[in-house]
Amino acid sequence: HSDYTDIEGKVGAYLLENDEYVLEVHSDNRPDEVIGSYSADIGEEKIISLYDVELASEATGFDQNVRYTINLQNVSNATSIVFAYFDGEELTDSIQFKVWENRYNDTLLYTSPVYTNTSQFGHLVWDIVGYENSTLVGELIIQHQVEGEVHIARTVKKEWTLALPLMDYVSQEFMNWFFTIFLSIVVIMASANLSMTALAIIGLAVLFVLFGWYGLSFTALGFALLVALIEIWAKRGK
Repeated sequence: HSDYTDIEGKVGAYLLENDEYVLEVHSDNRPDEVIGSYSADIGEEKIISLYDVELASEATGFDQNVRYTINLQNVSNATSIVFAYFDGEELTDSIQFKVWENRYNDTLLYTSPVYTNTSQFGHLVWDIVGYENSTLVGELIIQHQVEGEVHIARTVKKEWTLALPLMDYVSQEFMNWFFTIFLSIVVIMASANLSMTALAIIGLAVLFVLFGWYGLSFTALGFALLVALIEIWAKRGK
């Protein structure tokens, strides 16, 4: 066969009758493509035509081409929210970023300028200094030629601590003793299975720690949970 096309754009080849051939398209810079098979069952001239063969198709659409980042990063003990945006099709007219406190559409902390040259945008960094103990939500506002206005919001930092008015008047040590005594009373008065009660008490303690009311380490809670689980398994094995 010939390795080059003729004046009509054809490639000539002599095939053996009753043999089956696999048709492939090879490229110097793209993967090989298997088109199909051909059985040379009749000894005469045949023309096999291939039209608009594409070895790789370009992805189209908003979801396939738009890439964005709304994440929290910590560099040298400095915590910031990082916004990044990229549109492979360049159909974005503008982008804008916002940061909300507590929840989306609650307290607005920051509004960025409107960026119109999105292909050269890169990324934006907003320092969260002063809001380390707050729940923060990042929002991306996109003006897209096909999708219109698109709002994307993501919680980048979740703060579980709940304000307890009593803690404005007493110390953390007092709160630790208070919840230790409270949980002990619950254990003493519980009439259920002691192992299951222990798990419930540990769950309550974890909740109080997450709320910032109880100054007990998660290591101690984890050890207590391990002991409770071992006791449950030991009883089931008897």
